[in-house]
Amino acid sequence: MVAGYNFSFILTGVFKLSCTPMIVLTTAVHCLQFGAKLDKPLDDGRTALTIAMETNNREMIETLLEASLSENYVNTQEFMYEMAKKYRRVDQG
Repeated sequence: MVAGYNFSFILTGVFKLSCTPMIVLTTAVHCLQFGAKLDKPLDDGRTALTIAMETNNREMIETLLEASLSENYVNTQEFMYEMAKKYRRVDQG
């Protein structure tokens, strides 16, 4: 069970293992379904979104931005939450 876990930490470990993009994405989807928290930063301040952006992983970025606002975020006042809200706006497309 990963409910409440820091997804940024999980994602960093998956990338350090040099997993294929499909494994990274599958891991992300599984963790998100069980309530992993996307916006908990690592010690260096990076979050899951910044890690996905650093690795140019568009599928991962989209998966993170489409995650449940109520289940996968701790702080509704932070950058990542705001980005996810903007990503979902109807007038963006």
